[in-house]
Order: sequence, then structure tokens, then C-alpha cells
Amino acid sequence: DELADLLQELGVAEPWRWSEALAAAGADEDWLRRLGQTAGDAIDAAISWVAATLQADSLTAELADSTERMSSLVGAVKSYAFMDRGTIAVMRDGKIERVIVDEIPAERQSRFNDVFADPHGRVFCGTMPSPNGPGRLYRLDLDGSLTVVIEDVLCSNGMGYTPDGKQMYFTDSERYTIYLFDYDEATGSLSNRRIFVQHAPELGLPDGMTVDADGFVWSAHWDGNALYRYDASGREVLRIPFPVRKVSSVIFGGDDLSDMYITTAGGDQKATDGEHAGALYRLRIPGVRGTPEHLSRVGL
Repeated sequence: DELADLLQELGVAEPWRWSEALAAAGADEDWLRRLGQTAGDAIDAAISWVAATLQADSLTAELADSTERMSSLVGAVKSYAFMDRGTIAVMRDGKIERVIVDEIPAERQSRFNDVFADPHGRVFCGTMPSPNGPGRLYRLDLDGSLTVVIEDVLCSNGMGYTPDGKQMYFTDSERYTIYLFDYDEATGSLSNRRIFVQHAPELGLPDGMTVDADGFVWSAHWDGNALYRYDASGREVLRIPFPVRKVSSVIFGGDDLSDMYITTAGGDQKATDGEHAGALYRLRIPGVRGTPEHLSRVGL
């Protein structure tokens, strides 16, 4: 069911990862609406951040009390913000508290797109292509250092892990491809890239994704009007149509992680993208559950 017509232009690029991560912690519908308004205020203030991860040191203990307190935590939550020009900063109270990476010379005409924390709290952060060339996937390690892990990326997007934590998925939207890598949890290194899913352009761009507790991959399709489910071999086993064109991301939430939250975009183009474009949806499928998302632990 539809929760709220929160997003007016971009479904998950990318402050709305806040609402997804906090939904996984049990935030109720009214609180998510308030979060949408607060994030919108931050955007109106011209803060040029496009992606964020929630930081473990300021969030875990506060959320442990009860979801009733969440309305007072929106501004207090600490996050790492990933901006244009390769800038990475600590955000609190909607303001930059500290800059970790001032800029990345190769990304001066680009921006970050999707970001994803691993089990150790490292952050994988992907950039968009620019006039200087394709984007890249970086890894932000716990000491604040940055490492390029994938070159020649056309559009960095959704990431996820297999249930055993030994493999990692990475989406390159403009190649219509989800890749699968071997993942070394001890070092954060990726190896043995191969194609997990590659599909025709008419199905839209694979965008945000997540992995459920049984190892099935869920992929939102931008300009594809649908959410897809793939088994561990990459075979499509389910396609759920949406009444909007730009289905942008998906995450599990709720007390037992049996609620799926799906973001959509195009809220400023309802005539072409659908009356409810830009809405946040909740979906429940009997027997399908997710796993908890990881928090960043950079600098802890």
C-alpha cells in the first residue's frame, strides 16, 4: 500500500536512503512522512549531498529505546554524506559537521550516486560518469581512506550481499547489468567479476536493489514500471508491476523485516510517469523477509 507521496523528483538520489534505513529499524508511517518533510527542508536549503549512510555511534543506542522517540532524532542522527565533486562529510542537525574528503580530482564534474555499508562498516560509494569519463566504485575504509575498486562504471547503483556474506552484487544501470563479485569480508576487496543478470533496454534500468533472507535478489527498474525478483542463479522468478515508470529502490523494514519499502521517482512528471509517481510504497509477501542493513563505522 502507498505510504506517502513524499518524493517530488528523485526517489532515492539519495537522501531518501535515510527513510529506507530507518524504516528497517521500525519507523512508523507518520514518522516517515515527517522525515520526508525534514529531508525536503534540507534540500531546500541547498545542501548538495546526494547520498548518505547512517553512522553506528549516534544511531544504534538511540533507536534501541523506542520508535516513539524517532520524531526527535531526525536532526540528531549522524550520517556520512556523499556529495558532488567527490566530497564526503559528516552531517548532523542538517549541517556539515566535518569534511572527511574535500574532493576527488577525478570526480570534480561528477557526483556520488548510490552508497552501501558492508558488515564491518566500510562504505562502498559509486559515482556517475562525467565529461572526463566513466564513473567508479570506491571503498571508504574505517580509517577514512578511499580506494578505487571498480573502474569504467556507466552508472553506479544498487548493491547487496549473498546471505553467507561471501559475494557482493553491484548494479551498473546504463549497462543493464547486475554483477556478482567474490567478497573478502576481512579486507573489503572484490574479485572474480561475472554477470549475474543482464537484460534488454526495454525493461528499463536496474536501479536500487536488496537481497532477502533466502538469497533472492530484488531489483527496482527505473523506467521499467516494475520490481523484479531473481533467484541465486539470476533467473527471474517474479515481476511485480507498479503504476509508475520510475521504480527506484527497495529495502526491507518492520519489526520482523517482512515489510518491503519501495521508492519511486518522477513526482514532478506525473502526466508521463503516473499519478502516484514519487510515492513510497509498502509491499508484504507472505514468507518473504529481509535481513538487517549495516551501518557505517568510519572513524569509530
